[in-house]
Amino acid sequence: MDTTILALKYRPQKLADLIGQEGVVETLTNAYNGNKLYQSFIFAGNFGTGKTSTARILAAMENCEEGPTLEPCGKCKQCREIFAGESSDIREVNAASSNGIEDVRNIADFVSSPPLQARVKYVILDECLDYASRINTDQGLIEIGKIVNSKKQLNVLSYNEEKCVAEWKPITGWFKNGGKDIYRLKFDHRGVLLASSNHLVSTKSGYKAVSELNVGDSVMRLARKISPQQWQMILGTTLGDNCICKNKSTCVGFWKGSRCGHRLGYVHGEKQKDYLFYKYYCLRNFVKTEPKSHLHKYDKDSNETTLYTFRTIVDGTFSSLSEIAPYVVRGNKKSKTITKELVDQLDWIAIAFWYGDDGSCNSHPTKDGVIRNCIQFHTQGFTYEENCLLQEWFKKRDIHVDIKKAKDSPY
Repeated sequence: MDTTILALKYRPQKLADLIGQEGVVETLTNAYNGNKLYQSFIFAGNFGTGKTSTARILAAMENCEEGPTLEPCGKCKQCREIFAGESSDIREVNAASSNGIEDVRNIADFVSSPPLQARVKYVILDECLDYASRINTDQGLIEIGKIVNSKKQLNVLSYNEEKCVAEWKPITGWFKNGGKDIYRLKFDHRGVLLASSNHLVSTKSGYKAVSELNVGDSVMRLARKISPQQWQMILGTTLGDNCICKNKSTCVGFWKGSRCGHRLGYVHGEKQKDYLFYKYYCLRNFVKTEPKSHLHKYDKDSNETTLYTFRTIVDGTFSSLSEIAPYVVRGNKKSKTITKELVDQLDWIAIAFWYGDDGSCNSHPTKDGVIRNCIQFHTQGFTYEENCLLQEWFKKRDIHVDIKKAKDSPY
């Protein structure tokens, strides 16, 4: 029996396998085709977005026995060792824990000698954190920059490689940050950038150090980008338990008006706690509040139940939410609707998330005694005409759908 973890078994082994990273794939492809694979690359992103996988693919591209090639074979000795993390010439270092002087000296010694078997040596520095990276402490999730600046005495959740378990460990030392001043740049109440005084930013008149900026200056700022997979998750959960809420605060500056007037809210019960955390990690680059629990009573006669919630930021990137809101929210009411504009954007990822919210699998015997599995979606609150739009979506994909009226519910 194969006991390989699915995340490792199906880990991407070539650029074409990376999902939701079209920009990275295009950049690396152009760099390879133009013979401009530089000495170092920085891959930044949330947990599970493919940073380490991309670094391994890059190493395999240069060291595959059939290469250098854009598509490593994944079968030769070099590819197998690289993707298994066993290559003697490709060293993966946990920068979060291997940060001592001796660790740095070992890396310097490693890169100074020629490769033993591969064409090119690689060092993959994993778990590099920035100021805003939040880490698990015994006082909750805290930005690492705040911990360092205030030298908080905390216990941090750390992985013990010898015991293969996560355990609490106290902070035992601090790096000197050189005494540089940290500047806090605020953008129209829509985000904050923390940078040292000599950090260069792009302005209309060219690059300037942060310390030279004045209030009101315009600077270039990368916006958050919703990936196609994240967008399908938003659409699917909008059919289910997700809600699109109108922002109560007033938008200012460039985003003044309705373009930044909406955010997402997610709520699940105790049985779907893990599912809510999965959604949280899928949208982590847009999350404003951490998942938290609270007691709730649906009516005065019911017992209290535990609900878990989180919500996203209200940002210019989410102008798409304001555009789609009329297609999923019935007028100024909180009730949902289904429109052709919404259905036309759905794909199977959206349907999978909708099933996770409101779907179930049942078995029904036919007249000839054959047991057939039936997927059922609970569409309470939607009209018959709205259900027909969904029925048509499945029909175009050769899937038969019946619309039945549920007991004490519309459909």
